[in-house]
Amino acid sequence: MNQGRMIYTHYTAQGASRIDTIYLTRQLLTSKQGVESIAAAFTDHMAVILRVSLTAPCTTRGKGYWRKNPTYLDDQHFLCTFKQHWYMWKISTRYYPSRVMWWCRLVKRRIRPLFSRAGVERCRKRAAMEDFYYSRMYDVLQDERDNGDKALALKSLQAKII
Repeated sequence: MNQGRMIYTHYTAQGASRIDTIYLTRQLLTSKQGVESIAAAFTDHMAVILRVSLTAPCTTRGKGYWRKNPTYLDDQHFLCTFKQHWYMWKISTRYYPSRVMWWCRLVKRRIRPLFSRAGVERCRKRAAMEDFYYSRMYDVLQDERDNGDKALALKSLQAKII
């Protein structure tokens, strides 16, 4: 990866080790775009990423179907927001000839966007938290401390991500 600087893929209290060689076919070698190691929370080793350019066709998928995530109902902030919307929706029942029409024309159309926004917000917060911890892992790897301290710090940060 970098001939001037040693990059290790595994840190322990006794030292560090690295992958010296990755073997490629000639065809893969010509389509190689780069190699890098990144911190991975799911293992005590660094992940080695080999980037290759492939000419395989992309698969396109359809829209699929929507399903509400029931875990949002355990979130107190979401429940409070939902109750506020529900209260406003219930007030508007008088503008519809029947409860069925009220449900189909108003409530049913607004529940999905409400859950979708909650999902987007939850994903954004989770991604920001993961980015923070991964950046801390990279800081530890760049630090000039001994390998035992690096191993302990990396395990602690990995545990927080998981």
